[in-house]
Amino acid sequence: MSARATGRQASQQRATPQRLDPLGGLTAQYFIWSVAIIAVAVAVTQVVRHANDVRSPALEAIALLCIVAAGGAVVDGAAARRFPFSAQRHAFLHVLGVLAVAFDLAGRDHGAGESAAWGAVCLAILLMTIGSYRPAAEILLMTAVSSITVAALVVGFSAGLTPAQVALFAITRAAPIAAVGAGAAAFSNTLVTRLTQWQNGAAERAEIARATVREELLAEVSNARHELLEHRAAPFLQDVLDRGVVTPADAARARGLATALRRTMLAEAGRGWLVELADTVDDPEKVADRMTPQQRMTLGALISELRAIVSLVPGSIAVSATTRGSEAVATMTATFTQDGARLRTAAYLAVLRTFFRRATLVVGPTTVTVTLEFVPAN
Repeated sequence: MSARATGRQASQQRATPQRLDPLGGLTAQYFIWSVAIIAVAVAVTQVVRHANDVRSPALEAIALLCIVAAGGAVVDGAAARRFPFSAQRHAFLHVLGVLAVAFDLAGRDHGAGESAAWGAVCLAILLMTIGSYRPAAEILLMTAVSSITVAALVVGFSAGLTPAQVALFAITRAAPIAAVGAGAAAFSNTLVTRLTQWQNGAAERAEIARATVREELLAEVSNARHELLEHRAAPFLQDVLDRGVVTPADAARARGLATALRRTMLAEAGRGWLVELADTVDDPEKVADRMTPQQRMTLGALISELRAIVSLVPGSIAVSATTRGSEAVATMTATFTQDGARLRTAAYLAVLRTFFRRATLVVGPTTVTVTLEFVPAN
């Protein structure tokens, strides 16, 4: 399997909106803060509003704490240091929401269905943001389980209500979760589809651009080789043939011409894609050429972003790469004028950790150092 096919397969296996667009996930965290605050505010308001139905303040307090914990789990999960938002955290969110419904129902008078199960509404509010982080199939599955569980809980605590009331309250408590979950799943699916199409197109365009640059560079090297042969080697050989004698000076000059030709041909054969981006490349094992297309695109985008910073010292971007057992390590450094290396470290790390096994980014007063670890493609 080619490196391109391997990278594409790996990307499909972990296709979530956050992995495909890490910066979008970081931007959404501000919306998550608002949603979490609203969910907690709704929970507190409903507890106070329907306090007359509460027969166990302790259970009601636990239900409220579950919503607070769920809001905290979502906010913490959206932070860059927690990248990516895991399926376990998603499931934990649902569990806390369902527990809030259960404790709320258990803490109220039986049959108080019109005031109970506000936890379902709060869970639905928190689920509004999940479409930016998790895949559609997972969202639908967990939403269905939570909706059915909430409906079953409402039915289980419906003593004293008529069948019509039970059905009404079960549907109205489960419906917000189902509706918001379905909307989040649709958003996630649309986002993944469009981002995948855009990235595939961008990768193809980038490959075409690199091929164009590579052809131009090869043409320059070929011209240099042709000039060496046509204007230096050929006249020298013709002069030797005309004289019919080879002197020690001729032998020394022949060795010099051979060395120059060999260097030119090695430069032609040894040019990698990084040469087109970085100012200095130290990669004797050609490790960078064994990166996946996604890894190349990510590193190339980072270098392009650094070049856009006006305080970058010209010619200071250097990349070195080597192998360590079955893994490879690539290090990139760039130098800036004083106080020029101001980057959103969390945002860059979120992007790099999407495609590399490990990534560290150290921003100094005048330098930026990025270390990337990955498994080279065969």
